[in-house]
Amino acid sequence: MLIKDILKLLIYGKFRYFKNEDMDNNLKEQPNNENDKKHSDTRIVGPMTIMVVENDPDTRLLISMLLKNLGHAVIEAPNGQKAVELVQEVKPGMILMDVHMPVMDGFAATKRIREMDEPYRSIIIIGLVAGAVKDDCEKCRNAGMNDCIFKPFRLEEILGKLKVSPAA
Repeated sequence: MLIKDILKLLIYGKFRYFKNEDMDNNLKEQPNNENDKKHSDTRIVGPMTIMVVENDPDTRLLISMLLKNLGHAVIEAPNGQKAVELVQEVKPGMILMDVHMPVMDGFAATKRIREMDEPYRSIIIIGLVAGAVKDDCEKCRNAGMNDCIFKPFRLEEILGKLKVSPAA
């Protein structure tokens, strides 16, 4: 199911994709790709505070509504600079970070967060990448991000990223 389709359902209050036990079962699935298999310390994440850093207001709203519907608290930031300013105040458990934004892009913001003291430097950061260029995921990892998701998203991709390894 594409995220844009989910937004329509969320707006009309008809999104009931998961009951709690369905979500628990989905998050407990065995790793299905080589990257997941490498990490024996993968943690399963329950409801937490997630920062959504995205300059496009529609995409930011869409992701935020989805995460809120799944029981997460959501903090929004329109660019990397605002994310860096907010991170110590809101202490998110995860950041979904667009990589291409005005003011400060996601790469620079991630590097700044990784330079902070603990526990901020270890926050899970997932890059949001427009297009499907594999090099972009490598750039995300080189900047200190844990992983990336390509736009347009699928619900299953976001749910899969809620189960990731801590930062190195």
